[in-house]
Amino acid sequence: MNIKQALDGAIKKRVKGNTVSHGHCLQTVQDVLEDVGIKLPSRPASAYIFPSVCVKSQEFNQAYNMLVGNLGNINLKELPKWSILVWNKTKDHKHGHIEFVFEDDPSVNKTVSDYIQFDRSTYDCQKVPMAIFIPKF
Repeated sequence: MNIKQALDGAIKKRVKGNTVSHGHCLQTVQDVLEDVGIKLPSRPASAYIFPSVCVKSQEFNQAYNMLVGNLGNINLKELPKWSILVWNKTKDHKHGHIEFVFEDDPSVNKTVSDYIQFDRSTYDCQKVPMAIFIPKF
């Protein structure tokens, strides 16, 4: 079984088709990564802190960081499956949000964290995620 198949299995096991958030997006993303043997240097308590941990991982390239510059030619709907989107904290979401791109077909635009989401293009009025990580696998 390759890592992408293992990730598919880990998501199915943990999310179980759920389409409603339970507020455990970061825990689910970290657990799924660990389920398939991707060890991160630490487990931050909030999603918006995750980029500082993931940037140290050998499994992902950082494609975007809002502190560095604009999205350039990155289209959220064309990111490869298993890319990680990290959304900043807001007044209503003090930990931010994190999710995997969960579909290779850009017409579907499905993401997953602790639940399956469709048509992700913004998060709590944010038009751009604070960080994007592209898998090396």
